[in-house]
Amino acid sequence: MSQNFRLIFADESGRQSTFDLSSAALRPVIAAEAMPAAAEVVLVLPAAAALPFMIELPFSDPVKISRVLPQFVADIYVDVGSDWLFSWRALPVASGETVCRVAGLAFPPQFASLIAAAGNDLRLAIPDLCLTTGIAGGCVRLQTPVSEITAIFYDDCAVKRLFSSAAGLPVEMLLAAEGIEGLAVVDLASDPSVLHSRLVSLLTSEDETLDVSGFRPLRRQGLRRLALTAGVVVLLLWVFFWHFFIWLECRITEGAAQRTRNHMQQAFSAVFPGVPVVEPMTQVSRSISELEKRLKEAATLPRLPWIKLLQVLPASGAGEAEVTRLTARDTGVRLNGLARNYAALETFRGRLDTSGLFAKVNTVESRQVDGGISFVLEAAWKN
Repeated sequence: MSQNFRLIFADESGRQSTFDLSSAALRPVIAAEAMPAAAEVVLVLPAAAALPFMIELPFSDPVKISRVLPQFVADIYVDVGSDWLFSWRALPVASGETVCRVAGLAFPPQFASLIAAAGNDLRLAIPDLCLTTGIAGGCVRLQTPVSEITAIFYDDCAVKRLFSSAAGLPVEMLLAAEGIEGLAVVDLASDPSVLHSRLVSLLTSEDETLDVSGFRPLRRQGLRRLALTAGVVVLLLWVFFWHFFIWLECRITEGAAQRTRNHMQQAFSAVFPGVPVVEPMTQVSRSISELEKRLKEAATLPRLPWIKLLQVLPASGAGEAEVTRLTARDTGVRLNGLARNYAALETFRGRLDTSGLFAKVNTVESRQVDGGISFVLEAAWKN
């Protein structure tokens, strides 16, 4: 963390005075003087221009409090709107309490221009009361290089009332009315080391709601955007490399397939000379499939009534009709044979008709040959 600070003190009218702070000295900055290297810019707002408030809420979520704070403070001060700046903190909740007490200061919207003028270099924008420690139930007169203010605190060190010395109010009488007899005087310029340590602690403090610059929320948003961008870049790189490796794998596979096709063409031409090769792998696959189908058909014996069928067939050489080939399927049978004459063929066909095995017997072919009548019969199984 930087050991140097550039402090911009603003008074109630908005005029600014710039100082450089180190752990050893606080000195005013001459016009156009360069800022020390790695110095943190801090805008100190005058608490005398703010309105102190304390409200009670049924929740303690900082995000929710920030959203509803203008509405609740407007119930106390009618001029307060959503364009005001709020420096606040949630007070510790005592045992048994169900509400969250929020105390802070509301600055009018004209101080937003000071924050905008500081630009991206601004690290903190805090009330000057944050640079000192409150006294429980007591009073502190705070002197800054540009203003002087008297603050009265509640027992929990929340700001109760503010009196600007420039207003010329009878502070002693007001303190007496509050039951306060004495007050502590704090001069920020008198002890630079204490002021420096206080700023260091504010930079590392978890009470970021005291800061009205919005630096930390903006930084978190920037980090989220950076993380999101990095995630998108990593995802795009992953998708790119994934597609690259898929493309490379496809190229390797295609090269291997082409080499295989070349070898298959050579092998196909060697086994089947003179047969045109269209697609060797497809042709071989088709041939293998056809052979597998034939083997399967040849090895399959249909579940048919073989005993009854054999009973109606004539024995070889024992009759006037003889079956030389029998093809049986689930749908029916096909009989190839030789009959002595057409009368013997009709007798055999009638025998098949009356066997009760077939629904209908058709003569597909019958012709005269040496030794008799060659015939082909087809018969469908009877359901």
